[in-house]
Amino acid sequence: MKKIFANKTYLAVIASDLLSNFGDTLYYMALMNYVLFLPNPNFALSIITLSETLPTFSRLITGFWSDKTKDKLKAIQLTLVFRITIYTILGFIMTFEPALWIVIVAAIFNFFSDVAGQYENGLYIPISLRIIPNEARAEYMGFSQSLGLTTNLLFQSAGALFITMMSFSQLAFVNAATFAVSLLMYTIIKPRIAQLFVQKPLETSENKRSGNIFKDMWQSLKLTLSEMAAIPDLKACMIIVPVLNGLGAVLITLLTLIMSHNKEFIIFNAATTLAIFQTTNIIGMILGGILSMNLLKNLSISHTLQVASALFSALIFAYYLQNIWLILIFLIPIGIISGAINPKLNTLIYTRISENKIATVSAGIYTWFTTGIVITRLLMSGLMLFLSVKWLTLLLFLLSLGLLGYTINDFIRKKVI
Repeated sequence: MKKIFANKTYLAVIASDLLSNFGDTLYYMALMNYVLFLPNPNFALSIITLSETLPTFSRLITGFWSDKTKDKLKAIQLTLVFRITIYTILGFIMTFEPALWIVIVAAIFNFFSDVAGQYENGLYIPISLRIIPNEARAEYMGFSQSLGLTTNLLFQSAGALFITMMSFSQLAFVNAATFAVSLLMYTIIKPRIAQLFVQKPLETSENKRSGNIFKDMWQSLKLTLSEMAAIPDLKACMIIVPVLNGLGAVLITLLTLIMSHNKEFIIFNAATTLAIFQTTNIIGMILGGILSMNLLKNLSISHTLQVASALFSALIFAYYLQNIWLILIFLIPIGIISGAINPKLNTLIYTRISENKIATVSAGIYTWFTTGIVITRLLMSGLMLFLSVKWLTLLLFLLSLGLLGYTINDFIRKKVI
């Protein structure tokens, strides 16, 4: 831990990132409150949800562009200037009376801001490879994750306070200001980072743009799958992680459905139950990030996936029993496992993938892992129109058992080999 706090460049980069995250959190909360002033909030909410979902599929192309960008340090500054500009413009637009056209403009700006953020994250990867020593990468990533989750809880509380004190226009300007301060902090440390690239020059990307965005995305996905298949631990994740993510993505929806049918399932009220559920999960992930730096440091990815599969089966069974306390009990170790495995996966990717394609592959892996989320949410949205909560939880429990069986079989097969 002392080494982390002694790394001033790393602390400056993470502080800049956390500051821009606060701006994003504040803006999202403000936008969700803004739609309540419209005569048809449902349509406005669907527009915002779409603007939040679409960037999931753009990671393949932004990662590709990040690898292809030669002057990454200057490009990071330009992405920050771009985001400052659009939120400043939005601040002036929001001085008008609340209207649907403003939500549409805000959603479009939000989409481009998220895409710029993804591009910027890819640009930062080579910087991370230079400011964090390889032997301590898992420890640094565990610390970053725990710090990010902890500050996210604080940001949400602070955001709720800001929304009651400021106009929507002022909140947009505050978001622009957070990016401006991030730009200032980055500009100050830029010479220090540039010196690191002099000591260890950037590898040249061999990726070539075809001119067709869909072809580039397909090439990025193929490259990702081939790289994952070549690394045993990542190959093991190819089936297991998307299914685990898919199961995790519908937990809150399932929780809400059960509350609507079973009042005894609720703790005080629905809002409190949801807040306790989300806070319990986040606390578990914070603990997992911390434990990944010491107690769980040597836990292998394959063993972690086995434990996660078993815990998810137990959790879904608790849903089937409609026992909220049992759900919360299993949610804590699931959060710990999730918080512990993420730094391990990121460390594996950063140490095993060539630098000239790391942003492309990282974005591709993220996209592949989130396919389960998209599929299960689509299935849930359709099935809950026809099936009862009991049948839905039973189907999910059978899916979790199938995943557990696959995980155990994969482990036994590797032991035999």
